[in-house]
Amino acid sequence: MSRPLFHPVRPCRVWLARLFQCWLVWLLLVPMLASARDHITERAWQEDPSNALTLEQVRQRPFTPYEGLLSRGYGNSAIWIRLRIDPATNPPSSLTDQLVLRLRLSYMDEVQLFDPLLPSESSITRPSFSYRSLNRNFVLPRGEAPRDIYLRLQSQGTRTKAIEVLTLEETLEHDRVQEAVYATYLAVLLVFLFWALLHWLSSRDRVIGIFAFKQTLAFFWSLSLLGYVRWLLGEDAPRFVALMVVAFTAASAYFDYCLFREYQPPRWALRVLLALIALLPLEVALIYSGHISIALRINMTATLLIVCWSFVISLLVRPRQGPSAPPVPPWGLVVFYGVIALSIMVTTLMLLGVFHSVEMALHALQVHGLVTGVIMVLFLQVRAQRLAQRQAQVLTELAVAQENAKQAQVHRLEQDKLLEEIRQLAFHDSLTQLPNRRLLREHLQQALHHNKRGRHHSALLFMDLDKFKPLNDAHGHHVGDLLLLEVAQRLRGCARASDTVSRFGGDEFVVLLNDFDFDEATAQQQVQVMAGKILDSLGQPYRLQDDSKAEATLVTHHCSASIGVRLFSVTENSIDELLDQADAAMYAAKVAGRGTVRFHASAAGGGAAPANSSSNAPHLSRPGG
Repeated sequence: MSRPLFHPVRPCRVWLARLFQCWLVWLLLVPMLASARDHITERAWQEDPSNALTLEQVRQRPFTPYEGLLSRGYGNSAIWIRLRIDPATNPPSSLTDQLVLRLRLSYMDEVQLFDPLLPSESSITRPSFSYRSLNRNFVLPRGEAPRDIYLRLQSQGTRTKAIEVLTLEETLEHDRVQEAVYATYLAVLLVFLFWALLHWLSSRDRVIGIFAFKQTLAFFWSLSLLGYVRWLLGEDAPRFVALMVVAFTAASAYFDYCLFREYQPPRWALRVLLALIALLPLEVALIYSGHISIALRINMTATLLIVCWSFVISLLVRPRQGPSAPPVPPWGLVVFYGVIALSIMVTTLMLLGVFHSVEMALHALQVHGLVTGVIMVLFLQVRAQRLAQRQAQVLTELAVAQENAKQAQVHRLEQDKLLEEIRQLAFHDSLTQLPNRRLLREHLQQALHHNKRGRHHSALLFMDLDKFKPLNDAHGHHVGDLLLLEVAQRLRGCARASDTVSRFGGDEFVVLLNDFDFDEATAQQQVQVMAGKILDSLGQPYRLQDDSKAEATLVTHHCSASIGVRLFSVTENSIDELLDQADAAMYAAKVAGRGTVRFHASAAGGGAAPANSSSNAPHLSRPGG
């Protein structure tokens, strides 16, 4: 069995351990991103369903205080945020006396900033900073006394936001740490992707191939969520982000569908999963029509339904047993989809604002992608190893079966050869290899059936060699056998393909001639011509090379034959009677002087005649040797 040039299964444990280390680094660094000395002392919000309130109108309406993250889920209403900034919270920075407002998880937002220290409290809609950041960073004057600033936030995505005001030094430090963590996370996703691609190239497993496609979408989806796409696409980023989100959800559901098919769940359960995947065209249409928020809310609801339904399907599977059973047992499927369902439900509920979000909610989607990616790779790794073991076992069994088949074929050929040898011995003469009496009787029976259907005539030529015994007595049996072999060869040369030349015993030969004319007289003339041809061939001199003695000698012998003919078509005579009648005609030929042909007298219908009778038809004769 050939082995692949590259097998991604072997180094799996090593880099999976490194992935776990990267995950721990992620969990340790995420709290550090929120550990800065924030200048915000109070936070409050209010919702503007009309999306038309001005700053003056907003100031007159009550605000709802909150702490930590703002968690308002999805919605089209604008959110006004009031922040109390106290410059005395931290001493002035050594770099500058400016502050920076950081707005995180802001990849699909429209933001307006209102600060009383800005001229006429004008709004700022674009971040103003000297370098590119993955966040929305706004530069603020430090000021001397506490003040309130306002943010008007309208998002097409989730309205779960983290807002903080830091010094420039702290902002630079935290942005650098954030970029390092995000780069590590993206590297892990690339590892998952490369693992899937290499494994698919080596195994051509359809499930692994779909997982590779899913991980490709997951990588671009993460680029969108982490803010990298906003650098490249600017105003078009929200649409691209929304497309990546819905495409990744559909790809994940289709992967689940293909994986479940190995476990033979109920068909109706898979059809429900396909119906949820079918929401993708609707979501894409909503995105291109400008209703991104509605599309994302539908997608978030569909995501919850898909993961919950996938967990239900894992409980309903009834896989095959035996060699065709899935490589991973059903309980592994239940554990896998149970963890995924729990992870995505917590993430989704936080993003929907069902319960209060914590700092981890900002990275919930990324953590979910990392957790599910690790679990999925482990699941597929176990699956791939067991498939490889099963394939190796199948190849071994196939090799054994092929070897057994080869041996059986050799045994069968030997049996066929043995049967052919037995048949040859049973139906052919051992010296001349001509058909013997038994095979002659079978051919004679077939001729009788053939004549009965077609009314043809056949002829049985019974011949005996003249002066064969003196040759044996003078030169030995070896020379006699050489003569018999030469006679057999000459008889074959005179016969047609439909005729049968047989050795009846000793120096007696019988030739069965078939397919003569319907008319008996015409058939008799045709047979007489054939008999004359045989007599002429057998009457030629024989030159026999005797190698049985110390010195080889050449024996020249002249030999003739006496031929008795029994012409028949449809007859009531038995095979033995036909042979006896032909034999009687042969003896009549010997009595007539040898080297002659005699026909056994019979009626046109094939009736029997006396054995010692002969026809008055003319016959061919040659001088005896």
